[in-house]
Amino acid sequence: MRILWFLVLLLPGQAISPQDPAHLEELGVFPDDGTVLGSIADVDILPDGHLLVLDAQANQLFVFSPSGELVRTIGREGEGPGEIKAANDVEVSPSGQIVLLDPGNVRVTIWSSEGELIRSQRIDSILRLGLEWPHELFWSDLGPVLKVTGFRPGMPLTFLLLRDDLGGIKDTISVVKASPEAPTGQFSPFAVNLKGEVLAAEGDTAYSISILDRAGEGNRRFVRDDLPAQRRTEADILRLQRSLDRIPIPPGVEVPKIDIPEFHHRFIARSFDVDQLGRLWTCPTTPDGAPSAFDLFNPDGDFLGSIPVQSHVSGMRIKGMRLLAISETAIGEPVVRMFQIR
Repeated sequence: MRILWFLVLLLPGQAISPQDPAHLEELGVFPDDGTVLGSIADVDILPDGHLLVLDAQANQLFVFSPSGELVRTIGREGEGPGEIKAANDVEVSPSGQIVLLDPGNVRVTIWSSEGELIRSQRIDSILRLGLEWPHELFWSDLGPVLKVTGFRPGMPLTFLLLRDDLGGIKDTISVVKASPEAPTGQFSPFAVNLKGEVLAAEGDTAYSISILDRAGEGNRRFVRDDLPAQRRTEADILRLQRSLDRIPIPPGVEVPKIDIPEFHHRFIARSFDVDQLGRLWTCPTTPDGAPSAFDLFNPDGDFLGSIPVQSHVSGMRIKGMRLLAISETAIGEPVVRMFQIR
């Protein structure tokens, strides 16, 4: 049976414990000025509180003020300096710079927080081109972590701790074997916490997330076993296959056809993250359009409860104590809902 709690609003100055339940206060919906976004791939928050949105369809970054108005756009489609091709990840570095991971151009591009281009930097030297693809970039207290995907069947996922300038490798944090559901390894959800530890969700019907060691083995688990398995419909499978077919593949690389399992996965990409207290927030999948809920675990893996929200969430990330949920309007336009974690 689901555990619910009364929402508690903390008094000013009252400390929050990692063992406490939480409450989400919605701060706003972005955009709020009539701007129409195409496909939200990722989001982050700039040091001045502005919201940064990566639109994968437009191949642009959109910057919105705290009140929801469009302030500027950054980049455009192309292969030149500052241009974007099939980007899927944007990060605001600890110094406030905007760092875009652009697998289509096999590089990272860096702008100042005001949107001035600093450099476009290829990352060929840390990849085996034709075999590996840069897939996600995470920032931890240890520094930037790059998730590298293998395209050939059975190739593992590798999490690399990079130098601060992103130009080389400092260490390998974890190597994860490809799952039977995704033999190329790139479609399973992962996150990296502030300590630089990799968190991975088990596939198929399991509701289980583990913190992985260097060999990719789980050592601390965040588990709920009270949710029944759900089978995918034929329409679900067809829609998922079409989305997989749209993933850009490097020239000359053959990727095997992936057999989509008949059961829904509990989690999709960008469906769990960690707040600054070390608590794990997860957003299990729900049927398209159905309202979502965030499940909360303390750092020891104990389930603290569930917070329902009024909208469907297709992705999320946490920045400090702000939760950014990728959602949609009543007519299906993509939006970002920003919450304060209390």
